[in-house]
Amino acid sequence: MKTKRKQAPVSKESKPPDQELPEQKINSQEKAEEKIPDQKKRDQELSQQGILDQIVAHKKNEIAARKKTVPLETFLQNAQACSVQNQLVSVIESCQSSQLPCFILELKPHSPSEGVLQKAPDSNAIILAYNAYGHAISVLTDAKYFGGSLDLLKNVVHQTAHPVLCKDFIIDPYQIYEARAAGAQVILLIVKALDDVALKELTTLCRTLGMTPLIEVQTEAEVKRALEVNPQVLLINNRNLQTLAIDLSTTRRLSALIPEGIYKLSASGIKTREDIESLLPFCDGFLMGSTLMKTPVEQLPETLQHLTQSPGLPPSALSLASHQQNNLPLTDKTIKICGITNEADAKNALQAGATLLGFIFVPSSPRYVSPEKAREIIQALKSNETLPNFGAVGVFQDDTADAVNQIAGLCALDFVQLHGKESLETIAAVKLPVIKALALPMHEFDPLSEITPVSETAPVPKMLHESESTHLLDSLIADYLPAINTKIIALLIDLPKTQQTGQTHPRKTVSNFPEPVQMAVNLVCRDYPVILAGNLTPESVSPVIRQFRPLGIDVASGVEFSPGIKDPAKLQLFCDAARKAWVF
Repeated sequence: MKTKRKQAPVSKESKPPDQELPEQKINSQEKAEEKIPDQKKRDQELSQQGILDQIVAHKKNEIAARKKTVPLETFLQNAQACSVQNQLVSVIESCQSSQLPCFILELKPHSPSEGVLQKAPDSNAIILAYNAYGHAISVLTDAKYFGGSLDLLKNVVHQTAHPVLCKDFIIDPYQIYEARAAGAQVILLIVKALDDVALKELTTLCRTLGMTPLIEVQTEAEVKRALEVNPQVLLINNRNLQTLAIDLSTTRRLSALIPEGIYKLSASGIKTREDIESLLPFCDGFLMGSTLMKTPVEQLPETLQHLTQSPGLPPSALSLASHQQNNLPLTDKTIKICGITNEADAKNALQAGATLLGFIFVPSSPRYVSPEKAREIIQALKSNETLPNFGAVGVFQDDTADAVNQIAGLCALDFVQLHGKESLETIAAVKLPVIKALALPMHEFDPLSEITPVSETAPVPKMLHESESTHLLDSLIADYLPAINTKIIALLIDLPKTQQTGQTHPRKTVSNFPEPVQMAVNLVCRDYPVILAGNLTPESVSPVIRQFRPLGIDVASGVEFSPGIKDPAKLQLFCDAARKAWVF
């Protein structure tokens, strides 16, 4: 992947209406006539000439009628600038940092060239799948030719944390205000449908509203015109708008004309993983629609997983090394504050120095947070430019990969933490990088000791003998070796806690640990990326870091007033102590 200039999050790619132009009706007399193949081809081409003009003419009438019934003033107040500017660019940039292409997945009931793509589509189920496997969502809002609507766009906006692209034949500022009021963060502008003055005016308005103008080109001349408005993202349409023929070499040809620093997305005719891999060297992402909409909803997650998972790249593209190279939150000296349930605690944690925030989606946990609430918190934090960068971690236990992916997409998570007995197959099917929690097996080392469970609902049985600690810990890690440093980017290991007469005694040193346990933890921290957790406090974190030198540390109860309610003072003391310990 090429190095790009820094921009803001990405939004979804959309197929311009030019990509699939409505077919003119051929009268019955013409249909009945016998014609030689070349003549039929010429007739088909002629039947498509002027279609875009017809669509634009219809759109002008449609807008004029809407302005009479819904004046601009009625929704102008709701057309506020995006709280996070230029989200599509930021999303593409994030994909680039992980060496992955950006996928804009499209929701459209009809296609002019293919008719009804799916009868009575379950849009909610489609959105869930798109949340899990896409980076942005494109919504057709044209009613006549694509069966779309602004209501459909609003529904998507309410169910995703991804940037939403309004895909329509945009020719009037009214449409941009209307789309922004509905929640769109990205607007498709088709060069072929606009003169230079209109293209500049509409592009400027998008930027004023904090939206990303996604500018579609299909010819060399259109690329030249598009460059005059200093685009950040261009959408290359592989469909010839005169013949409707698909030619994937269009992306290869036009990409050579687009300067470095401008992101390139490819649309139309992209149906298979082979198509994606063949175009990947020439673009930064893809917009896909018709192929997905023709896929039965129950098969959509599997299809998307096949199409989107690290195409053209080895599975290790999401490895710890790639995260460290790109300065993502999971790096050495990671401080994870887990059990976040409200925005105030999250802000305090970040201001104290946390690099990861954990959101627990295990209903039985006292720190459980609903996906909707977590999404609200994460969106608020990421839209606050005064807060430092962070990674959002979703904590799950024995859920299916589809369930994990759906929540991850809805909440715009960065990492997934798995606390159950998930198989390698389940881990491989999870779309995001995985932190895998393992129980630390060890013998009780005081009469009433308890082992911190991997989850609060599934206690871990004690080992029969301390000397087996290292062996069993190695065995646990061996089960996941094929995925470590590829899909699994870190192991989370709970340290034990001691209890005497019902009272927890914070560890101020690690000398309480039996020697086999100390050796086992030292070895695993030396050889693997490890996050240590379990009864850590502002007092105990420093000796733990100095002895074991883990990749990171994880705390929940040690910085709380009560389960799920953090103590700002303890948060600051904990993060300060951790940072100082890593220095020495």
